[in-house]
Amino acid sequence: MFAKIIQAKTSNPRILGLLVFVAGLFYLISASAFENDSSNQNQRLDVKTHRILISGFAFKPKTLKVKVGDKVVWVNKDFAPHNISKSNKENKIDSTNRQLTLSPNLMEKEKFELTIREGFDYYCGLHPSMTGRIVIANRN
Repeated sequence: MFAKIIQAKTSNPRILGLLVFVAGLFYLISASAFENDSSNQNQRLDVKTHRILISGFAFKPKTLKVKVGDKVVWVNKDFAPHNISKSNKENKIDSTNRQLTLSPNLMEKEKFELTIREGFDYYCGLHPSMTGRIVIANRN
């Protein structure tokens, strides 16, 4: 029955033209959406993931140069717990006297990932002598 309805409607040239127009419109919309998806995909492919090892009570490398949008993963290779706390100029403590802790305490083999939006100095809130720096690379 469905085939009869389609056959009856497509025998009219106006309806056939309208169907071709609508199909073409859907094609253009889907092709445009695909192009946008592929350009976004290319942008995501440009993002790099960097790794900082926490080993021997030190961040390795101590200074890491990245681009905005890159990801940094800290991996604790020590037996002791560590965390990532963001430094500020007032003795590494914010106005409410709390550390600016970015990560939870990481036990051995645990990881913490952060998408970088700006450069900053950091330290381990449990072992403040452990320090590191994230530097934003030039865009060139």
